[in-house]
Amino acid sequence: MVIYYTVYMKTTMLLPDPLLYEAKQVAQEEGSSLTKVMERALQEYVGKKRGKKLAKIRENHFKGKGFADSSFEGNWDKIRGAIYEGKGS
Repeated sequence: MVIYYTVYMKTTMLLPDPLLYEAKQVAQEEGSSLTKVMERALQEYVGKKRGKKLAKIRENHFKGKGFADSSFEGNWDKIRGAIYEGKGS
C-alpha cells in the first residue's frame, strides 16, 4: 500500500442538519474530530466507487524540540541571523 503525506485544503460543504448532528455525535463518541470522521467516510465512499482501497493518508508530524537554544525564542533578529549565517557577504 502506498502512503501519501498530504496537505489539507479547507472547504465548505452544505449538509443536512440531522446528518451533521450524527457525524458530530460519532466524532464525540470516538474522541475524534468531525474532520477525521468526514475524511474516513469520504475515503470509504470514494474507495468503493473506484473499486479499490485508497492509499493511506498520513499527516506530517515532526520529531524534535525545535531550536536547541532557547535564547532564540521570540527574537527574530537572532533567528534571521542564524538562518543566514555563513550565506552571502
